[in-house]
Order: sequence, then structure tokens, then C-alpha cells
Amino acid sequence: MSYDIKITYFNYLYDIKGVSAGSANKAVGFMDALNAIGHKAHLFWRMDQPEDYEGSSLRLRVRGTLKRRLSRTLHDSRKLLNNGKFLFQEVRILRTEKPDVFFLRPELYGFSAMAAAKWLHLPVVLEVDAPTAWEHRHRSGIDKIKLGPLPEWIERWNWKMGDRIITISKTLKTYLALQGVDPDKITVIPNGANPDRFKPQVGGRKIRRLLGIGDRQVVVGWAGSLFGWSGLETLLELTKRILSNRRNVAFLFVGGGKNREIIEHAFDRSEINRRVFMTGTVPYDEVPCYVDAMDVVVVPYPKLNFWYPSSMKLFEYMSAGKAVVASAVEQVKDVIRDGTNGFLFQPDSHEEFVRKILALMNNPSLRKRMGRYARKTVLDQYTWVGHAKRMERIFSSLLKR
Repeated sequence: MSYDIKITYFNYLYDIKGVSAGSANKAVGFMDALNAIGHKAHLFWRMDQPEDYEGSSLRLRVRGTLKRRLSRTLHDSRKLLNNGKFLFQEVRILRTEKPDVFFLRPELYGFSAMAAAKWLHLPVVLEVDAPTAWEHRHRSGIDKIKLGPLPEWIERWNWKMGDRIITISKTLKTYLALQGVDPDKITVIPNGANPDRFKPQVGGRKIRRLLGIGDRQVVVGWAGSLFGWSGLETLLELTKRILSNRRNVAFLFVGGGKNREIIEHAFDRSEINRRVFMTGTVPYDEVPCYVDAMDVVVVPYPKLNFWYPSSMKLFEYMSAGKAVVASAVEQVKDVIRDGTNGFLFQPDSHEEFVRKILALMNNPSLRKRMGRYARKTVLDQYTWVGHAKRMERIFSSLLKR
């Protein structure tokens, strides 16, 4: 089979079936789309995954104990030392693959892949979905001992060495430019969805029967796995208010981990599996069925000073033809036209949030109309195939140069 461009993609996400599932599904989505439009794209997951260390052997038990006890002090140094292990592996992979373009999602402290690509004189396109060093210093890694300014220095080196950069938001592009990256080599391509997977009528009725949700109950739904960024705490507070005032409403929470623990503790046991339903972690292939079981979906992101993500869940909801109530944070308000393809609310306005949920609960025709426009928005602008065609233009221009 002939193809236009051969692309090798390295991704260092950890726990791709758990907390990193959204980003992992994105990688699979656009790589599948690149193949679908005629290229040869090959994805390499470079990190060991949690399931690689499951088992009861003495070696694994000792490893788990040491990791728990030494994680705070050795986390960063171990990541830095991984470059030595990865470098020769990655040179070997790239020599075997012989790609036209090397596509890389960098990892915290990681420089081996960029070094290997430059050693082999390969053109490099970076996927920058987050400022990993900033996140590590200010959010997810606040309990780890840092190696001075080294994570920021390595990250900026990767950005400057990349020939092109694809990032997910204008906010993140601005951040990179402030770090000294040439803005002319940065292209913004937000997240998206697969409309053949997330679409109406894909099993929602069956899910409702399975869970015991009544036909007349209006289901307000939320799905997520990443703790601390989703606005879940605010949603739970407002859920209680809505439950106390409306008897025909049910809430469906899809997701496991720490989020599920918080949800379980938020409600009286009498409400669980009667008006509040929790699924735990659901395989990604089954998520469209659960979204299809929802009537109203919520995207309650909190108000933060530095909000750079692009919500993949938002696009999946919209692709499924659901009526969305979303907080008007950056990137979200670029997608939702308030009152047309969804409702927006100010993230610090709980009253507006509740009012707009109730408006959709009370009006089935409004839900249907908004859902129809939401799906059209995705079909027109936010499919993985559409994004792959934009990536194709970036790869082609780089090769022509």
C-alpha cells in the first residue's frame, strides 16, 4: 500500500488506561486519522505502564515499597536518568522506522528523543499539550524534590529544537512565545472527537435499563478521570441542591479513582443507585454508550488564572449530540455559542449554572435543538480527521522546506 508521509510518534504518557486515558485516547484518535487519510503513522508508547508491574512476586513487592517510600526524593532524578536508558533505544527505533517526520510529545525531564532525532537529522514536530515543567512545579509535582531550574531548561530546549510545534490553545501558544519560542512555528490545533464513535443512539437506552434509571427521569451526566481540574467539587454541591428540588432528575457520574471516592462520600446512601448513579472506570469503547444515556451534560471547569487545556470531553459530548452546560473558561467559550450549541455560565456563578441546567431539564425540544447544533459544530470544525488534515499541511510544509 502506498502512502504520502511516514510518521513516527513517541508518547511518554504514564497510566494510559487511568488518569492519562483522555490524552492517550487523543493520541490514538489523531494517529488513526492520519492513517485514514493516506499516511503511515506509527505510535510508540515509551513509558512502562502500571500493569507492567502487577503481580505478587518478591521483586515487584520490593519495588512497590521502595517507590512509595522514595518517590518524593528520587522521582525527578529517576526521570532524568531515564534519558540514558531511552537514548540508544530511540536511535535504534528511528533508524529502523526511517520516518519522513518525527512527531514527539515530550516528557518531563526528557531530552533523549529530541537528541536522537537531531543525531539522525530528522525533522521534528512537537505536540505540546501542557507546560509539563510548570505543572510539575505548581500542581501535580508539588510534593517532589525538584532539580533546580533543570526541568524548565530541558523543556525550553525541546521547544526551541523542534522544527514545528502543535499546541492545543492560544493561551498555551502565548505561554510558549513568552518562553522564547518563535510564534511563527507554533500552530494551534485544539482537541476533537470521532463522530463515528460519539454519536446519538449508540446504546443509551440499554445503559439506562441496566442501571435502573426510569424512563421519565432526566439524566444530568458528567464523565472524567483527572482529579482537581474538573470542577467536580462544585458540581457535587449543586447536584444536592437540584436533587432536593426536582424529583424527576437523576445524576450519572462516569469515572473512577479518587473522583469516585469523592462522589461516594458526597451523597446519602439512600440516593446511590436510585437518583445518583456511579459507574467507576469504564473502558473507553463503552463511554459513548454512557454519554448516550445522558440528557444534559455538564463541563464545570473551575476559574483558574492560567487555563490552557482544550477539553476533549466537551467535544465528545457535543459529537454525541448532547445539550451542554459549560463554564465560560478560555477555549470552552471559543467553542460554545451560548444559547445555540450549548449554554455557558460564569465559573463562579453557581446560580447561573443551576438555572441553565434546570432550563434544559424543563425543555426537551431545547435539549434536542442544542444537541443537533452541538454535533454540527464538531462535524464542521473538530473531528480528528479534520485535525489530521491540518497536521498533514504542517508535515508537508516542513518536508518541502
